[in-house]
Amino acid sequence: DCRYDWDAWLNFAQEAGYRRIALWGHSLGAVKSIYYMATEQDSRVKLVIASSPPRFSYSAYRGMDEWDAYKVQYDQAKKHVEAGHPEALMEVAHPSANLLTASVFLDKYGPEEKYDVVKLIPNVKVPLLVTIGSKEGVVRGAANSLMGFSGLAGEVEKLSGESDHLTFAPIPEGDHFYTGQSDHAWKLISGWMEKL
Repeated sequence: DCRYDWDAWLNFAQEAGYRRIALWGHSLGAVKSIYYMATEQDSRVKLVIASSPPRFSYSAYRGMDEWDAYKVQYDQAKKHVEAGHPEALMEVAHPSANLLTASVFLDKYGPEEKYDVVKLIPNVKVPLLVTIGSKEGVVRGAANSLMGFSGLAGEVEKLSGESDHLTFAPIPEGDHFYTGQSDHAWKLISGWMEKL
């Protein structure tokens, strides 16, 4: 549904006279920005900045230490949906702490992987900058799931070598919120935009 939100905001910006529009999202907002442009290819958007987009990848979770705990939650969500209770609330810890309905859990973290940024990024055809803090996936912290970031920086860096549209920029010593590193992050991001 984020596609409707982005479309409404883009309509608003366009009606206000803006023509060079960028999307910039952080965390889940970064996933939504990538998803929107990968699926909609909206010509009004000239560039995308995705700061710390977590990876929602069932297949990537399989190789992680937290897989068994995640799988218990996945099986629980599946049972709720199969029993006709897709709106059953679940308090989950993996891949990140959240309160979700069973159907949302399966949609977001299930095997269809509709929101896996590694799979979506190649479909974004405008310049895309992805920033990830160097502490993400290494140090657990508030809103920082090890599962969502484990190995992600390496995957995005690899993709950046295969795409003319993608730039990857790690934020040294950056946590999920770039605590103490926001000035550095802004200089990097604004410099990238100025070059374009």
